[in-house]
Amino acid sequence: MSYVFGNVSFRQAQKDKVPAGTPSSYVQALWNDDDDMYVITAYFVDPATICTTGRTEEEFDQHGTGTDLYIQNGATPASHIKIPMQESGLGGTAWTKGGCFYTMGRHYWYNVSKDMDCDRFFPVFLMYNSGDLNGFGWNMNANLESHRYEHPPAAALGLFFEEAPTCLPDLANRGLTTQHIYLDSTPQLNFC
Repeated sequence: MSYVFGNVSFRQAQKDKVPAGTPSSYVQALWNDDDDMYVITAYFVDPATICTTGRTEEEFDQHGTGTDLYIQNGATPASHIKIPMQESGLGGTAWTKGGCFYTMGRHYWYNVSKDMDCDRFFPVFLMYNSGDLNGFGWNMNANLESHRYEHPPAAALGLFFEEAPTCLPDLANRGLTTQHIYLDSTPQLNFC
């Protein structure tokens, strides 16, 4: 993917050599087949500007990496989900309040329930600290090898949910890969 003016404006995770059926058809729209791998993309500026006008050096100097969070939800950047920058903006959405984990923040998961099918486990989670978005992460239903990824043990997963889906321990035992991306420089101070 190209972008104008050379400023960082998005973050991708990629999966190659994935097990059959991964990603599941329920969350396929978030993953794009990029020849030899699948990619999932988060943008920190309006995706409409990335391949068109871009940002000026002055805008980059003023706002840094970006001012918003968008998750691509289709084949092109035009199809995206804009994430609320304030926790209060999640009201009335399918984002479900999860557990508070010190050094990470309050987790939110999309459309989770105790009796859900883990094939429908949305591959993005959000983290808020003092009401502000301070990070997000990827969760992938596969055991992907990289020093950049985490593989949370089944026994720890309940810490990240107010009511954990009963399918999570089995998912963790089959292979669950996560990655946290922080939007602040002091995650050690994130206490929800």
